[in-house]
Amino acid sequence: PVNGATSATYTPTASGSYYVICTNPCANSQTVQSNTITVSVTGPNYASVPYTQNFDGTWISDACGHSTGDVPDNFWNNTIGGTTPTGDDYTHRSDYTGSDWSFPYPYTPLGANNTSYSAMINNFYGNSGSTDAFDLNIDLSTYSGNKQLSFYYINPDDLTNNNALRVQLSTNGGTSFSTILTLGIGVTTWTLETVNIPSNSSTCVIRFLWHCNFGDADMGIDEVNVIPACTGTPGPGLTLSSTGGLACTGVSFNLSLQNNAVGETYQWQISSDSVNWSNIGGATSATYTTSQISQKYYRCNVTCTSSGLSAF
Repeated sequence: PVNGATSATYTPTASGSYYVICTNPCANSQTVQSNTITVSVTGPNYASVPYTQNFDGTWISDACGHSTGDVPDNFWNNTIGGTTPTGDDYTHRSDYTGSDWSFPYPYTPLGANNTSYSAMINNFYGNSGSTDAFDLNIDLSTYSGNKQLSFYYINPDDLTNNNALRVQLSTNGGTSFSTILTLGIGVTTWTLETVNIPSNSSTCVIRFLWHCNFGDADMGIDEVNVIPACTGTPGPGLTLSSTGGLACTGVSFNLSLQNNAVGETYQWQISSDSVNWSNIGGATSATYTTSQISQKYYRCNVTCTSSGLSAF
């Protein structure tokens, strides 16, 4: 018997297939059973590692109803919630023009690293205290050890809300969450954020929990990547610039790598002729922020600590 299933209707919630009959005791103490039916309940789809999403593709509807808003692929859920859910604070692709975004205040550019779009939340029209849970379902069991989540974040809002985005992790399919990263306001350019994920669970959920404050600027994320720990020779890929390779004299810009992995170390280098290189003091993270008054060349020496091998 199913505990608590004592009415004329029953809604199964867990994933799997069920054979269902209903037993109806009559007033004369006789018992009548209904015919048997098979009911299959589809659970969330879990992405595999490595995973990347830049939100440029066409967003889709969730056919199984796990989401109340559209999603970039079938590994994501998009659900509203909070103290004052209004129905107007879903995450959408940054070019969205639906009626539930009556007063968008988009940031520029709409995507990081010359991508076209990003995942945006309409902060202005979300009542203060309302939230949207933008969830990535991912299987972290295929690689042992820590994994790394990286993404770009922007939030030009200048009001008082220091919890504009909380990144949370569930290792039990969304039953419970813990906060692994908290990001605030005043982030006027696309900024790379990274955090380690110490889990090997096959039913992980990475939640981007937006906290709206009826602010004067929208918020966004882009270039979401989940990668395993490094092995062998690193493959950093391209060096990326927040300005697309062009920089104004004396104006700061950000450099980052196309690929990175848990367990890597970094040393940025600079050159005036692309032949003779020198290390940049203190530039030992996966990103580097600088400015210049004349043309320079940049690269990063990436080392995998477990193998000792390096690559540019």
